[in-house]
Amino acid sequence: MKLISTFLGILFGFMLLFQYVPTWFPQTTESVHMMKEGLQMGFDWCVAHWGRTTFGLILIGALFWIAYGQTK
Repeated sequence: MKLISTFLGILFGFMLLFQYVPTWFPQTTESVHMMKEGLQMGFDWCVAHWGRTTFGLILIGALFWIAYGQTK
């Protein structure tokens, strides 16, 4: 359950950042657009050098680490 809530939280955060923040705060439009382009460039680089499967496994591993890595 914690994994699903972490995934949904990340998804909701990116949705807010890329969809609504530029609408609510027009002065941030350029910065948010540059962040989105940077993420896309990083994704393209990783896929070109590592392949989609490896990159997907790294993302799944990172999601598990975020969800369960801080438990005590």
